[in-house]
Amino acid sequence: MVVTRLYISSRRAVENSPSKSLNSFRFRLSEALTGVEQMYVSEFAMNWTPLYPNIPQRSSQLKITYKNKTATIGIDPKLRFTYIEARNNHQRDDVFADFSEELNSRLHGSGNPSEFNDLWFGYDFRQERMVMYRSDTSAGTETVTIEKPSQWSMLQRIGVDHNKDSISLDLEPQGGTLDPKNNERVTLIKTRKAKAFPHPPRLSRTEFIYIASNLARGDSAINELALSTNSIIKSIPIPEPQYGSLPNYTATGAISLSHLRGIQKNLRTAQIDLLDDELQPLELTDQSHMNAEIFITYQTAENESAQRPNSVELKLGRRNF
Repeated sequence: MVVTRLYISSRRAVENSPSKSLNSFRFRLSEALTGVEQMYVSEFAMNWTPLYPNIPQRSSQLKITYKNKTATIGIDPKLRFTYIEARNNHQRDDVFADFSEELNSRLHGSGNPSEFNDLWFGYDFRQERMVMYRSDTSAGTETVTIEKPSQWSMLQRIGVDHNKDSISLDLEPQGGTLDPKNNERVTLIKTRKAKAFPHPPRLSRTEFIYIASNLARGDSAINELALSTNSIIKSIPIPEPQYGSLPNYTATGAISLSHLRGIQKNLRTAQIDLLDDELQPLELTDQSHMNAEIFITYQTAENESAQRPNSVELKLGRRNF
């Protein structure tokens, strides 16, 4: 059994094949590997510059119905809400308030029903929840319904349960708008004239990066979602990185490389795809760059007839990229 290390550079792969992208590329190995038995991703690092810093384009819209009027609103997914870079809770609150103001500008934009001018998003820093409220004084309760305009939406970004396709809020008349960065919003919450969404808003682009590859096929699934062509060979946690930072992962200690059921026995080319936590392509800017190191064990002609061990233990240490 021979152990080799495969170093992967997304930028080098794209330079050699301009038709590829930094989040999905194919490359040829320097030599063919036969009798492959095991593999393990030992290191990973990338320059964190996603094309859509907080909200992907597919999830940048909401369908809103209010006073029997319906419209779809959306934000520019290339906007960067830098709450991750905020140094204290007050700054983070201001960023979510900025997010609310951006939604309001779209809600009250030209072409939308005039009734929407009385409807507002806000942020309650005490509950750490986004809210909605009315600015009109007409008597009675009005219901606003927010739902997915398609398979994807901003619902979870504003604090709705992940398994919900819509949410309805019953809003009482308020009479006057409120400054999203002013403490008067607390009064609205206490009087129940602003209704909060169930969960804190989420502006992180993704919480994991999944590395999918043809190095193994049909050997991994997330719940009932299986990748028919390429399998996920590693998930990398992304703990709210700052835009332009360098998230990295390094395996430490003793790693046991067990047999993979779907591993490709003969390797000459490799395909790498980077997916977000919804198993969709992680779109990257031209400034992005991913490096990875994969250990692979395989048979050679000299030891092909030798008894194959069940696992190979590698002693790995931390190393900077």
